[in-house]
Amino acid sequence: MGFRGYRTVAKQEETNRPALVALAALAGILASLTIFGLTVTLLYLRTTQGLALTDQLLDIGVAFAVALFLLWIYWGTWDMLPSSWWVHMTLGPILVIAMIISLGFVPEAAKIIAHDMLKSDIAQAELVIRIAAIGLAVIEGLTILAVLGARKAFKIGQKKPLWERANR
Repeated sequence: MGFRGYRTVAKQEETNRPALVALAALAGILASLTIFGLTVTLLYLRTTQGLALTDQLLDIGVAFAVALFLLWIYWGTWDMLPSSWWVHMTLGPILVIAMIISLGFVPEAAKIIAHDMLKSDIAQAELVIRIAAIGLAVIEGLTILAVLGARKAFKIGQKKPLWERANR
């Protein structure tokens, strides 16, 4: 006597991802990967100039954390998770305002990021910070608009099935 089981193949649920949401999510994922790559490059440049890792632990750690957080949020947008909709609606405007305000502090930030480096490196850091701040503000603004228009696709405001409700 043996137990015999049958495997049934579940059909994958098809997601109807709006084109603007897909474009915004891809742009956000690419931006977060770019921030990650720039952080690794900065770590390499600082290390080759003899700066100890302990002196740059806070700067690099914050940059890695921001890159990973953005990657996580935009990946959730790609997967159409309702939690990412809420994150974009609550933290998105704060991010856009912070990026616009940060444009006024670019020279000071470049001196912090490129400390103990040449003046040309500080000028390049200023340019990279300006481009990153403007680009991230534009991407997040686009994402807010795209996600706001795709409320039904993210299943916001719809009742959950009985087995998914917390308060039964």
